[in-house]
Amino acid sequence: MLKWTLIVLAALVGLVVLLAVVGYFLPKSHVASRTVTVRASPEQVFAKVSDLTWFTSDVPVRIEVSEPPSRLVTRIADPTLPFGGTWTFALAPDGRGTRLTITEDGEVYNPIVRTLQKLFFSPYKTMDTYIAALRQNLGG
Repeated sequence: MLKWTLIVLAALVGLVVLLAVVGYFLPKSHVASRTVTVRASPEQVFAKVSDLTWFTSDVPVRIEVSEPPSRLVTRIADPTLPFGGTWTFALAPDGRGTRLTITEDGEVYNPIVRTLQKLFFSPYKTMDTYIAALRQNLGG
């Protein structure tokens, strides 16, 4: 029994070391972007995206740049997280409402988390969830 426990423990330690080594060679930074049209005016969209309380998230953010109604930059405000970065919201009038581009300039500091993010987590998932909630909140 002890032999199998040691084998399993060694395999787990080996897996963690492998994840760390792979993550060490992956780039720390990434850029992801989505562009959508929202059926609301740039002023309405800007008011919503600059209100940091409407979209519930466990990640605290702060506003770094605010240029109503065309540009907003938010930054992750918790330096203890294994990741960080900004979201830039670029808004432009469109015949059907507002063309919104969200660009994530992210960094994953921890090499193990970097490997796991590359394998299992899309940088677009949170953006897509945010856009869906924004459209629902603004009625289209």
